[in-house]
Amino acid sequence: MLTVPDAQACVLEVARPLAPERLPLGVPVLGMVLAEDVAADLDSPPYDKALMDGYALRCADLAGGQATLRVIEEITAGHPPTRELGPGEAARIMTGAAIPAGADAVVMVERTQETGDGRVRIEDARLRPEANILRRGREMRRG
Repeated sequence: MLTVPDAQACVLEVARPLAPERLPLGVPVLGMVLAEDVAADLDSPPYDKALMDGYALRCADLAGGQATLRVIEEITAGHPPTRELGPGEAARIMTGAAIPAGADAVVMVERTQETGDGRVRIEDARLRPEANILRRGREMRRG
């Protein structure tokens, strides 16, 4: 009887790699292995983006988990922010939209109340930096 290492050596002696095949997209490839490395040509996502509708803000502004902040712009998906957030400021943001510079979290709209004077009241004691943000390249890095 052969030992496991001897059996492996016998198999490896006669095993030969298969020739690569080119297949069109959409062809089932379950069980196949890529013949060469695949490199991403861009980061995904290509920018820091909001994971939900709400307000981009600076967590430092939420003393005790609440604050009233001045809304400086509305950011929709596909349109980059035009302003950097400063102290006491927030930006209304939609799911998938780019996070403005200066923001470190997004509070979900359900934890906010517009005051009607260009401000928004935030109440979320559990909000922490990075909340509801998907950072650039988190899913896939270029290269």
